[in-house]
Amino acid sequence: TFGVKVETKTFGVEVEKKFMFDAETERRIAEALPLKGEVRIEDSYFDTPDFRLTTQDFWLRVRDGAWELKEPTPSREGGSAGMDVYNELTEERDIAAALERLLPGMDMTRGGPLEQRLFAEGCEAFCTLVSARRKYGAAGGVGVDLDVVVAPEGFSYAIGEVEVMAGDAGDVPRAEAEVDAFIERLAPPPGKVALGKVLALIKHARPEHFQALQRALGDKYPKLNQV
Repeated sequence: TFGVKVETKTFGVEVEKKFMFDAETERRIAEALPLKGEVRIEDSYFDTPDFRLTTQDFWLRVRDGAWELKEPTPSREGGSAGMDVYNELTEERDIAAALERLLPGMDMTRGGPLEQRLFAEGCEAFCTLVSARRKYGAAGGVGVDLDVVVAPEGFSYAIGEVEVMAGDAGDVPRAEAEVDAFIERLAPPPGKVALGKVLALIKHARPEHFQALQRALGDKYPKLNQV
């Protein structure tokens, strides 16, 4: 969400970093990596009216019908500067249990779809983003996703992400170095802070929400105060 992510998967550790791109950057990517395909992605993000999830750095979304909660974990010792570490919950029962711990007084034990239970507890979608994604990369190597937001109307944004798989936690520094080296080769446009799509939309359309994030998370993520 904030630029760099280390995510533990069942088959390894995924290291990712965001970057801004333009037509020249994509030309360099296309020279280095094959185009794997293009997909359309729709994300809806949820929070309480007083931003109690996002100001604690918890990001709840549904992507094309599948739920996901990104929760922060303590930063690893010795990681790259600015490294943010998230766990990702994808089972609805795990998400419901985490929300009950995070938001005292929330009762997620009632039946029905997760969205219905969230609505009953005052947690609703605050934005929906539709993106066209182009995927570049080779099996077992560097992968690149380029997202261009196509909705909501009036919001134009493009963001890229480089990812490399590490075999285990001990292999993460090697993967981080590979990600940073690839982005340096791309020479992305200078002078722009690479915010994730949802943060960029919040800054664009929800100034009160963005200011709350700056107050709550600005010390942890200095880039929030650099945009």
